Amino acid sequence: MNYLHTAEILYTNNTIYSNYAVLLSEDGIVLEFNFTKKIKGYYDKEIKHQILMPGVINCNTHLTN
Repeated sequence: MNYLHTAEILYTNNTIYSNYAVLLSEDGIVLEFNFTKKIKGYYDKEIKHQILMPGVINCNTHLTN
């Protein structure tokens, strides 16, 4: 199963890309990185993001008593 992650803004390696997509395999291997409209690989599911920042982990925590 392949996943297409599309984003209005993609930020990676200190570079900002507009309307780009990353095609990932089920194992998380990058198969393709290109403008969203130029992706040629097969994918099972498209996941849309406004901002995509690969490698950033959301460490947001809500602690309650």
